[in-house]
Amino acid sequence: MRQKNFSINLSGRSRLELETYISDFDSLYVRQQDSSQVKFEMAEDLPGSQVMRAKVLQANVQGFSLLDVGHFAFKSIHQVIGDSAAIILSGNTLKTMQGEDENAVK
Repeated sequence: MRQKNFSINLSGRSRLELETYISDFDSLYVRQQDSSQVKFEMAEDLPGSQVMRAKVLQANVQGFSLLDVGHFAFKSIHQVIGDSAAIILSGNTLKTMQGEDENAVK
């Protein structure tokens, strides 16, 4: 995968693992439902850090779905998560989200 913008719409019991050779994205849009699974990874044969970066993540994860973007650092994240769904995020992304919440309160 070499494109900077990516859109995924996955449903059913589907499972998708994306292995990429690039580490910087502009935007990711992921829509999942039912019990689907999506995982993003850097190609194993690349030397150096396995951290990926993206400006924006827009995620709508429903049902018993799982979205694993734990290797990403996002500048902005917009998510809708169902009761039984989950998104795996990096510590860097959680800090960014916490900063956005604090800025909204000020």
